[in-house]
Amino acid sequence: MPRASPIRLRRDDKDGETEHTCSPKKEDKTAAKFGVPSVFFSAYSASTLCFLGQPDELKFLQKRTKIEDFVVPPKWLPFPSMVSQRPDQAAQMLRKLKFPDISGMSSGQSWAATLEGCDYVAVRSCMEFEGAFLGCHEELYQKPILPVGLLPRSPVKNSDSHIDPNWCSTFHWLDKQGPKSVVFVGFGNEYKMPIEQVRELAYGVELSELPFIWILRKPEGVGSSELLPDGFLARISNRGMLLVEKGIGFEIQRNKDGSFNQDVVAKSMRLVMVDKEEEPLRLKAAQMKTIFGNQNLHENYINDFIHYMGIYQQKGHQMPIKDAEKL
Repeated sequence: MPRASPIRLRRDDKDGETEHTCSPKKEDKTAAKFGVPSVFFSAYSASTLCFLGQPDELKFLQKRTKIEDFVVPPKWLPFPSMVSQRPDQAAQMLRKLKFPDISGMSSGQSWAATLEGCDYVAVRSCMEFEGAFLGCHEELYQKPILPVGLLPRSPVKNSDSHIDPNWCSTFHWLDKQGPKSVVFVGFGNEYKMPIEQVRELAYGVELSELPFIWILRKPEGVGSSELLPDGFLARISNRGMLLVEKGIGFEIQRNKDGSFNQDVVAKSMRLVMVDKEEEPLRLKAAQMKTIFGNQNLHENYINDFIHYMGIYQQKGHQMPIKDAEKL
């Protein structure tokens, strides 16, 4: 659970300049002293914030005191949900929420202080994707919640001169594959997979016999030859692309410690991509494309958020999300 860092936003309009500070703890008090509204921006999804709960729960952990409490959906959600943690993740989350780090505060206490000190919360999400969770936030935090969209990257201009050669070869390879036939394997920038699990995943991807693109974050100081099984790149060269450092999902079965094996990886990939049993999952993923890939939708969320910052300071009071949606 990374800590929030200060971010300052400025908005220029005909009425002058409005400045907001996106920050935790001390910065919130400084902002209030000078009459500057503060907003907490969360890169976490709305469902994750709802799972973490309200500030009092983050500070005192009165409703969740043991690992088992984190492997089931929280009781404060007013609708059915599958949001929960694996046992290995639950243990780590409980430890971070409960025990202080070198700052003298636990992650839960730090998070709670940030939420209590800000005037409103901005979330990297949208109503079309997480409307129920965003609505739940206002009850949990008792302050305005503003979705800012999913912040997709701006479309790349159609010019090969500005594209990395590695990506050009990837695009050409993709053009030769059948529609909806390629598996994307990626874990984001934050997660660093243990080397033994990278190798197990590589074997599983190979065993699936499916075309794939794998974005692999290589650990510092470790070469590809040490990271991947012997002969892996040669064996998958005709049906896979490995890019190093460069509801709608399916979670594979894990061991108690969170690890997985190659057979489960291969079986899961074929289940999601080929087997009729998971056809509903493929259909839902196709539907989500209209949300995740809608650049105009998410730009409108950003524009509404910028507009809200000005309206908020002018009115000098909180505006609930239902009113913000009318902006």
